[in-house]
Amino acid sequence: MKDINTLLDLAEKGAMLIPEQLSHINMFINACKRMKSYLKRAESLNLSLASYGASINELNVLSEQIEFSIRNNQVDDNASKELKNIRRQIEGINSDIKAKLDSLLRSKKEYFSEGFVSIRNGHYVLPVKKEYKHMVSGSVLDISSSGATYFIEPTIVAKLKDELALLEIAESNEIRRILYELTALVAENAYPIRINMEAMVSLDFIFAKAKLSIDMKAVVPNINTERRIVIINGRHPLLKQDICVPLNCQI
Repeated sequence: MKDINTLLDLAEKGAMLIPEQLSHINMFINACKRMKSYLKRAESLNLSLASYGASINELNVLSEQIEFSIRNNQVDDNASKELKNIRRQIEGINSDIKAKLDSLLRSKKEYFSEGFVSIRNGHYVLPVKKEYKHMVSGSVLDISSSGATYFIEPTIVAKLKDELALLEIAESNEIRRILYELTALVAENAYPIRINMEAMVSLDFIFAKAKLSIDMKAVVPNINTERRIVIINGRHPLLKQDICVPLNCQI
């Protein structure tokens, strides 16, 4: 549950949760579902502990929306038709850029000092020999330390990069829209999530006490109103059990 309260506060204030934070919330929701299922099995044993399961909200709609939209802490292509279409166009332009550069590399091998495409400051560039720098139309973005190679972004690629930049802005806007929608859904479910947190805190404390009692080989005492204390084979919980001498006492 670490940071869950903080994330709920942010969502309620209208902030935008990032994919990692939404995934974190979904992990907690799934943990609550597993706990509810676990407690369901305890109903057949008529244990009072099983009643805690009724206070745990499954929040299936919120969980399904997050799982549908977020994959590996990233907004998935299928989160919306618009995002899928934008990313398909981005992929197509990137392929066109590489294809054009590869074609230029193959057709004018003598112009280039290397046979592969480089990237400088986020731009695809060709490693053009100094003596051929005027033969390749484009912008010089970098020069090698020796000065023998000019890294040029061809004009035809620059035009495609402009289209790519516009698509990347559209992608960013669509991602933010999706994240704001998911954040709003989290805010709507903040109250039941907090109820789940309270239930999980109570259960954590109960299980911790149970584990400690098992480790100590403790037993449940019978309470009486007669001011009687009867201890049979009692051991101090802080002493080592293998050397502690059991105590029998009746008062």
